[in-house]
Amino acid sequence: MNDEKLIWEAYKTTNPHMKPIEQGLKDIGKRMADAEIDFIKTLQEFGNISEEDAIKVFNYYLKHKLIKRDVAAGKYNVKHGAYLDPEIIKKAVSM
Repeated sequence: MNDEKLIWEAYKTTNPHMKPIEQGLKDIGKRMADAEIDFIKTLQEFGNISEEDAIKVFNYYLKHKLIKRDVAAGKYNVKHGAYLDPEIIKKAVSM
């Protein structure tokens, strides 16, 4: 173990406030993972495409900042509704 990890482990065991923080971070991570799955399913339904293609579109939208993470609500929002148009989704598959 490196020194930073040892210090972190010692801090976690001595600080009583770490448990709620750790649980909160796990909750946020789960919400965002669920949001990703939900958005991919939305792309599949709207674009009538396979899951593999929906994942490609999701990654394309994320890379080009066409969607935004809403961590508090646990969802992704498109910056413009046109990005959920079936023709646009199918074009994004080929990019």
